[in-house]
Amino acid sequence: MGKATMLIEIAALLSLMSKRCLYLRWIIWEHALIAEVSKLEENMTGIKILVMLLRAGFLLLLGVAGWQDYKYRRIKVNVFLGFGIFGGILRGVGLVMEKPFQGCTVPGAWLLLGSYWADIGAAMGIGLLLLILSAVTREAVGRGDGWFFVVSGIYLGFWRNLELLWASLFLCLIAGGVIAALNLVRDREGSANIRKLSLPFLAFAVPAGLGVMLL
Repeated sequence: MGKATMLIEIAALLSLMSKRCLYLRWIIWEHALIAEVSKLEENMTGIKILVMLLRAGFLLLLGVAGWQDYKYRRIKVNVFLGFGIFGGILRGVGLVMEKPFQGCTVPGAWLLLGSYWADIGAAMGIGLLLLILSAVTREAVGRGDGWFFVVSGIYLGFWRNLELLWASLFLCLIAGGVIAALNLVRDREGSANIRKLSLPFLAFAVPAGLGVMLL
């Protein structure tokens, strides 16, 4: 009986120790999970703030460039430099915060990094094409329009920047058509006035840009 009692006591002690170990493991795992969730929430908050800053930066760029194009038919270089640098910094910070390559192999990390910047590069390429078109047409397309879409590509990415261009063109064509029709109705020399017609393109980018941001 003495040995049986001893074995029972040892078994009970081992069972109790096992339960305590499991409990301690659960506590450690729970604290680690809470810490990870807290870090994730902080990271998500940071990303939300970053997205808000990108939107605010683009809207400010849109407003300033649109106003200067409407008022003076030109945009100051400092506008493009300032907003371009600001947008580039935000994109760099976003890449660090999102950590899309975390846990990847070196080739996979380079691939993701390349795809991230390729989208921005393609978006800026829309503006570069407009700059080439401006040079070819002797500024029938304004250089300021091209530089605007170079900088807006940093904020919007490829598809949204392309949508902004098409929407701006659409609004500009409608306005140009209405003005041309009114000139033709008003006088017979309307055709001559139409050839001299010049519209501030970025003024039409303002409503188009607001539409793109809301979609």
